Amino acid sequence: MKKPILCVSGLLLAAGSSLAATKVLQAFEGDGFGDWKVEGTSFGLAPVAGKCDGLTAELTNYSGESLACSAHGGDAATGSLTSPEFKITEEYFAFLLAGGNHPGKTVVQLVVDGKVVNEATGENSLSCRTVVWNVAALKGSSARIRIVDQETGKWGIIAADQFVLSSYPNPKFDGPTRGGKIHMLGLISSPAFPGMTIPEGSTAKLLADHETQKITSPTALTLDEAGNIYVAETHRFRHGVPDNREHLYWYLDDISSQTTEDRRKMYKKWENKDAQTSEKFLTEKEELVRKLSVPGKDGVMTKSEVYAGGFNDILDGTGAGVFAYDGTVYFACIPKIWALRDKDGDGKAEVRDVIQDGFGVRVSFSGHDLNGFALGPDGRIYGTIGDRGMSFRTKEGKEYKLPDEGAVFRFDPDGSNFELVHTGLRNPKEIAFDDYGNAFSVDNNSDQGDLARVVYIVEGADSGWNMGNQAMHSQHRQIGMDELPPNRWMEERMWQPKNEFQPA
Repeated sequence: MKKPILCVSGLLLAAGSSLAATKVLQAFEGDGFGDWKVEGTSFGLAPVAGKCDGLTAELTNYSGESLACSAHGGDAATGSLTSPEFKITEEYFAFLLAGGNHPGKTVVQLVVDGKVVNEATGENSLSCRTVVWNVAALKGSSARIRIVDQETGKWGIIAADQFVLSSYPNPKFDGPTRGGKIHMLGLISSPAFPGMTIPEGSTAKLLADHETQKITSPTALTLDEAGNIYVAETHRFRHGVPDNREHLYWYLDDISSQTTEDRRKMYKKWENKDAQTSEKFLTEKEELVRKLSVPGKDGVMTKSEVYAGGFNDILDGTGAGVFAYDGTVYFACIPKIWALRDKDGDGKAEVRDVIQDGFGVRVSFSGHDLNGFALGPDGRIYGTIGDRGMSFRTKEGKEYKLPDEGAVFRFDPDGSNFELVHTGLRNPKEIAFDDYGNAFSVDNNSDQGDLARVVYIVEGADSGWNMGNQAMHSQHRQIGMDELPPNRWMEERMWQPKNEFQPA
């Protein structure tokens, strides 16, 4: 996206975050513990910058440059830190916590009138998590914080950071830094782009941007055998590619669609509803593939040209995937997978073959797109589709009808032998293979309390998602139900990794 948009977004976020009052009680920055009472030896003489002699690995996800940690002397050492008295002035008390899971022994405690009113342990992890307590009933009371390590066995440590009082139930904490720069385990900040972190020992360089090479809203990129870079750009996102959440009046029509032509008819039905449903609005912008070539001495690409454009049919979705292989550039743009080729070497794709047509039966949510690609160890090309679904017959005559779920698929490089691999996904994004040929993807959560997932792709598997699970929650009123109906996605814990509460 263009830099001004990012800047405006940042300003909006900053303005929003200032509405909640947050008071920092202790950030554990500096060369000592200040007016906190120190007992025992396990906390050492000062906060630590992520690691100390008693740890086998580095602490992560704390805030600022350091945090309190009781690992000095290893698991066997014990001790405590106790804050001076303070007054509870806000509704929420929050902090960051890591360490051992030993109730009463490796804990952070909130103490009022000498009594422990709240207590939290670590989760046998060196990654700090956010703990938030509702202390509205204690407003006006005087309290102390006590960080305790009385465990001498395995995971006999506790680490804590950034104690705050807040009027906001989910206060945000800054991440780790070193010398004022963002610090992540194994990552360092890069001057190539503000806020970017890269692996230690590597460097980053800006090869192309909007001002010089016209890069606009890139969604994916690929390199061919000659070192040229092909970038998929979206110009139709929310301006040609709608989202059900902005057009709930057509929701029943959308979930009734069984083919992409049904979706075309739905657009026709609602074309006069408002300006954003008109054929003009839905077709006036195009998706495209841009080719970057001819790197200069500094590596910056000096030539930028549109390799293929004109993807602006009313059914065309986000240009969300691009992959170069053996002279062909594969482009994922609902409803089609395209095979693009430049036969005369002029930098333009004169050949535009359709490998498969019929993706994107539903509007669903924007971003639930045709993605990918990756070359599998079997020499076939793999890709993903979100729950906008698919319905078509392949060139070999095989029929697939999945109008309401996402999937992983594959096909031969010549476009033949298309087949599904793994179905029942919500919004899988791209594919990665490990050294043994196992495939993995990721899948979004659905804002129902489920979490985003890393999915092990298994041939013939069905992960259980379809758009009905969303309708049962986010759009239950649009489908005629005033009360939230039962939803097996949540109630049967279908989204979770294997657990004892799931059906067989």
